[in-house]
Amino acid sequence: MMQQVNLYQPIFRRERKIFSAATMLQALVLFMLGLVAWYGFGEWRVQALHKDLTVMQGKAQELQKRVTALDQQIPLPTKDKALEAKYEGLLADIEAKRRGIALLAGGDFGSAGGFSSYLTALARQQVNGLWLNAISIDDGGKRLIIHGSTKKADAVPKYLQRLGKEAPFAGREFETLSMVRATGGQKGELLDYLTFDLDTVLPDEKKAQLPSEAQRLIESARSGGARQ
Repeated sequence: MMQQVNLYQPIFRRERKIFSAATMLQALVLFMLGLVAWYGFGEWRVQALHKDLTVMQGKAQELQKRVTALDQQIPLPTKDKALEAKYEGLLADIEAKRRGIALLAGGDFGSAGGFSSYLTALARQQVNGLWLNAISIDDGGKRLIIHGSTKKADAVPKYLQRLGKEAPFAGREFETLSMVRATGGQKGELLDYLTFDLDTVLPDEKKAQLPSEAQRLIESARSGGARQ
């Protein structure tokens, strides 16, 4: 009787080893060498970066020293007091002009038309040989002062008569009239025209000092205005 024996059974096959101890040891050595090399490369890069940082810090310190030296050489800006005073003066001038415009446009001088109504009336009434030099309005329009010049003394009453026809001057009376010969030049020579001042207010202490000729002119102007 014949018996078959299976020689391919696992028990009879030779066992194959994937990694031997020597191979694993070699792999471990190679891994360690690679790790050491990577660490050495990283350390070298760190040292190189540290050197670059040190160089850059040195340059930064050098630049800071140069900036400090330049700051010491360049003087600090100082305030110009003259320029500040001029600036303040300009601001004050602008504010004064702004207030003047507001006064001209408003009715702060005793009439709805304000100061402009007086200027319009004075400009509308003209007498040959007479011109105005300055106009002052005080006390909220209660006091009016006119400074002018004329070639003839009798031109002033005519001018007052014409002003009496204007609405802003209706009911107003000039209490003071002073008239003198104009002077000029270095030696004060008499000129060929007169200067006059008209004022609607006459202080009590000056009433006794009013010249008779001036009083006559005022009365003449008043009577002439009444006849009109």
